[in-house]
Formats: sequence, C-alpha cells, structure tokens
Amino acid sequence: MTPVVGVAVPDTPGGLSKVLGVISDAGMDVEYMYSVFGQKDGQACMIFRVSDTDGLAEVLDKAGIGTMAGEDLGLH
Repeated sequence: MTPVVGVAVPDTPGGLSKVLGVISDAGMDVEYMYSVFGQKDGQACMIFRVSDTDGLAEVLDKAGIGTMAGEDLGLH
C-alpha cells in the first residue's frame, strides 16, 4: 500500500491549476495523481502521491484547500 492524499478540488475551470500551484510553490514533486469518479459538495476529488504526504496535507491546509479522507469517498 502506498500513502496518498485525497484533495478536494473545485470543479471549475482552473481548480486543479490552483492546487498544483500551491504544491509547486512548496517545492513538492507530484509522483502521480488521478481523479476519483464523482463529486462531494461540488468538489472533485484528486488523489496525489508525493514523498511527504503529511507535509502535503499541511501545505494544502495552510492554503485553505481541503483534503478528503477515505470515509469521504465511501471507502472504509
């Protein structure tokens, strides 16, 4: 199993660009990412794999970008 971070991305033009900009500005590299089918509260969900998942969650939180837990996606 590989630790990943689920990120709530606004489902609007440029929504993903904002998230990627925050990650880039923090000097983090994305190893891979993929989308999860469906939405929650008007937000799309992207899964990110980075070397420091805790650091990514902290950077996103400071930028006001929410993360999603497995329970938010219907995973247990």
